[in-house]
Amino acid sequence: MTRCVVLALTVLGALAAGCQREPAATPAAPTPEAAPPTAPVETGENIYLTACANCHGADGRGEALKDRFGELPDLGAPEVQAKLTDEAIAETIRQGHGRMPDFSVVLSDDQIRQLPPYLRSMKR
Repeated sequence: MTRCVVLALTVLGALAAGCQREPAATPAAPTPEAAPPTAPVETGENIYLTACANCHGADGRGEALKDRFGELPDLGAPEVQAKLTDEAIAETIRQGHGRMPDFSVVLSDDQIRQLPPYLRSMKR
């Protein structure tokens, strides 16, 4: 009988120990991947230097292709700045003018809207 009691206690102890075991670890929920870095916000200056400076020059004076196209307006000259509203400047960029091509096929409307304020900053 003592043997049965010892055996029963051993079995109960083993069962109790098994019940107290740590539950199997559940796999952690996957962590969301870090969002890819966003492209830097384009500024009027970046857009200008990429799309306009080839002809108008980095300073807007219009001397970059003077030999090829003749006189281009100095975009920072007060008389040029006074002549056009921001919307008129945007329309000129969108539709082109004279030898200047239509840039609506190259630039988005948002990019075009960022150019007039930058051009205004060139005022001399």
